[in-house]
Amino acid sequence: MDANPPLGVLLHAIGGLAAASFYIPYKRVSGWSWETYWLAGGVFSWILAPWAFSLTILPQTVEILERIGQPYLLKPFKTAELLAHIEKNAEDAAG
Repeated sequence: MDANPPLGVLLHAIGGLAAASFYIPYKRVSGWSWETYWLAGGVFSWILAPWAFSLTILPQTVEILERIGQPYLLKPFKTAELLAHIEKNAEDAAG
């Protein structure tokens, strides 16, 4: 794959706009505690928006995920669990 600087700049600009848009609604919730609006923003940004965009762009999202299978979909969670176990054992050995 050849380098494409204009495409890279465009993708960074899109990413910057997406990151900046995360803060826009917070002007209306200034009375909320920061934990509450970060939780609300997180649920929207990490759960609702990805599904909405995916289903809009690729209506077959659910079918594709079903074909992939549960073992592959759970692999990141199992990796995180393994890393937490390794870290705990390292702390126990050091402590």
